[in-house]
Amino acid sequence: MLAFDGTQYFHSTEIHCPQCPTREIHERTHYAHALVAPLIVAPGHSQVIALEPAFIMPQDGQEKQDCELRATERWLQRNAHRFPAGARHGAG
Repeated sequence: MLAFDGTQYFHSTEIHCPQCPTREIHERTHYAHALVAPLIVAPGHSQVIALEPAFIMPQDGQEKQDCELRATERWLQRNAHRFPAGARHGAG
């Protein structure tokens, strides 16, 4: 099974870069860096295999903020070819 977990690994109200998603809280701009981490997991096993993350950041030409769902969709579009077709559709 493939599981996705979102996490934020940087946050500031002062330090930022062009890739930082922003959020307005109490009239202050908050900057962050976040990602979605895809993991291969299996029931009954405590080990996981971490795959290349999908970063949550502003996308060229988009007015809306990026989010975990869009980052996950981009990751799946880039990587679906790596998984057998039956596995993508829940088949044994």
